Amino acid sequence: MNKTDFLKRTIIGLSFFLVSILLIIGFAAHPKLLSLDVMDKGQDFANEFRNNHLLEVGHIGVMFSGFLFIGIMSGFYKMLRDKSPVLSFGVLIFGIFGSFMLGVDKGALALVPSAFNTLPDEQFAMLTPGLEAMIQYKGYMWLAQLYLFIPVAMILAGIGFLKTNIIPTWQSIALIAGSLLFFNPDIDLLSLIASVVISFALIPIGFSFLRNKHNIS
Repeated sequence: MNKTDFLKRTIIGLSFFLVSILLIIGFAAHPKLLSLDVMDKGQDFANEFRNNHLLEVGHIGVMFSGFLFIGIMSGFYKMLRDKSPVLSFGVLIFGIFGSFMLGVDKGALALVPSAFNTLPDEQFAMLTPGLEAMIQYKGYMWLAQLYLFIPVAMILAGIGFLKTNIIPTWQSIALIAGSLLFFNPDIDLLSLIASVVISFALIPIGFSFLRNKHNIS
């Protein structure tokens, strides 16, 4: 194995591990994690985010996971391309686009509020209507929700794995089930559970890349 293949294999393999860790930490960092209420009020978002540096870092970590998701989608593509070329292409296209939109979403909902956090309380309070417009995805913010193409891509990958038996059936089911859980009305507990469930599929796949079990040329 040449150095280029080794580098690609290592990056792809580590992406599976790091995404699992970043998603779990990012969602676990939310206060009131056990609440099943949907946050759609600017004041609620302000109360949760204001001076919560752990949550800021968690969201920024999820933002950077967008780059790592590209590595994961590349890995899925390489695993499926010979036995299921159509599905593998769909996984790659949906996955890369969704990864980009995840960066857009968390860039807006993590980086921008972190700048607001530097303001005095009186000025920060005046921004509540703007925060509400953001979390309700008003205007063209709705485009940021297209990050959901990531779980769409993972569902397609899971279907491809079920058809081809490239990985054990239980891993394919975990990938599909966890991805479906991401389609929730922005309930952090459900998203955390989804992150844990897909990690049961992603981490073993990461190991398989690091152990040179897949052709990446």
